Amino acid sequence: MYEFRRELPRDQAQEAGYGLAALIDGLWLRAALSGKPLDKTLAQSLTSHFISQHLPTD
Repeated sequence: MYEFRRELPRDQAQEAGYGLAALIDGLWLRAALSGKPLDKTLAQSLTSHFISQHLPTD
């Protein structure tokens, strides 16, 4: 949330922070339950997309 707070109002930053944490937790949980290694490229792509969708564009 702290990094989102630099660009977003507090309530939006908190929502984005919780959403990103949930996404990361979900990626790790899926990898753990599948028994397969985490696809790092896919994880980075998904998290980058999530972040870009929640930050304002100039």
